[in-house]
Amino acid sequence: MIRENVFTPFATWSKPLVSEVAEAINLLKDNGYDAKQLTLATGLQEKKHL
Repeated sequence: MIRENVFTPFATWSKPLVSEVAEAINLLKDNGYDAKQLTLATGLQEKKHL
């Protein structure tokens, strides 16, 4: 579950937990975001599969 205080203004924002970030990324994937779109939306680097 994503805590409500993650979505507050920056002045009162708290750093999200790793599980919250994973949940948000999974929700984006479930709603059709591909790796390139996730990179643009989140600023995270695209995973490179070797």
